Amino acid sequence: MAESSSNHTSPEILTGQDAVLQQEEVLEALKRLSFKLKGLDDKQSVALSHYRRQPEAVQQAYDMLAQGAALCHASSTKYTLLGKLDAVQQAKLTVELLQGCQLAATATVVLHDDSTGCARSTRHYCKQAARAIVTTVLNLVQEFATGTAAEQECTVGAQKTGAVWQTCSHVTDKKLPLGNRNCMRRDLYNYMAECNDTMEEFQGMIDEGPTLREEDEDSGDGKDNNDNENGNDWEAFMSGQNQQYTMQELPIATACNLLVKCSRGSINATLQACEAAGKQLSEQEESSDASGSNGDDKALLSWISATVEMARAVGDGMTDLGAVLYPPMQLQLIQAHATRQAAALQALLSHIVDAAPAGMDGSLDLPGEVVELSSNLKEAVEKRAKEVDDAVNVLVLKDQ
Repeated sequence: MAESSSNHTSPEILTGQDAVLQQEEVLEALKRLSFKLKGLDDKQSVALSHYRRQPEAVQQAYDMLAQGAALCHASSTKYTLLGKLDAVQQAKLTVELLQGCQLAATATVVLHDDSTGCARSTRHYCKQAARAIVTTVLNLVQEFATGTAAEQECTVGAQKTGAVWQTCSHVTDKKLPLGNRNCMRRDLYNYMAECNDTMEEFQGMIDEGPTLREEDEDSGDGKDNNDNENGNDWEAFMSGQNQQYTMQELPIATACNLLVKCSRGSINATLQACEAAGKQLSEQEESSDASGSNGDDKALLSWISATVEMARAVGDGMTDLGAVLYPPMQLQLIQAHATRQAAALQALLSHIVDAAPAGMDGSLDLPGEVVELSSNLKEAVEKRAKEVDDAVNVLVLKDQ
């Protein structure tokens, strides 16, 4: 992943023209680096090698990422200060900026290698952080390479430097989740937050009650309303009527919103189940000898990975369902999304209730409250899915 700029002239004896060329060469190297990072695959799950404990290779990769972020943070400050004073000395600092980006990119490549056993979530957050650093550094160098930021009254250099600081501080201030457990939990908490936002939004619309647009449409007096059509639409928009359900749509919206609530509960059950599995895994690792993970360890890791991927499908499905709930409703689309979401929920909850990772001697020891919660949610999902179907069918029959 590491790339270096051309050394046609020693950095110690750069001329003004050499400084310009070095800026351009580093800029091209940063563009290639950005392109390579973008191409890394963080969408596929791989076999996990760890959950709580980070292997040495993973720890070293995170250290490398932090070193790269710290180097870019420090160098960007000096780089910008010299930008309006000494272009030759400033050009020397482009090498340090490139080195910092190369460290961050190399760390990301290591964590994306299947041998490190990093989860999809882990690779995603590392790639996101590294790409942010490289992109902001690239934008900074580009402003000076084109001469825009070097103008005396221009503040764009300071602005771009601030962006570099922000992306680097995300890593150096330990805001980046580290390791499989923390990254996977971050994803699950994000999905739960999205569920809460979706529930609050649509519950507010449900609480508004039914719209009057049906009565308005049925109370025509035989006059030509074309002249007033645009005005009525605007009044409806300003009064919020276009964001209200009809009396027949309300039961569908209510049932779908309760299905979103089941989604949040199921993701919460996933968090608790994975935490219990991780605790059991830690106990097994402590009792095992120095020969490494045994079959039970691998089975537990595989079960955790599969559970989180199922929860991811639930989270994504919830987002898709929420996107089609806005009035006026498209009944077939809503029914299809609700059916798909119910199936994803049932698959996840059954996976937790029937927890017995393949290859293990005995079942996964989940707490009784987690199993009970998952069982209750299974029944609730079945009920809510039926409510959606019944409400949609009633409206379809009415239209016929």
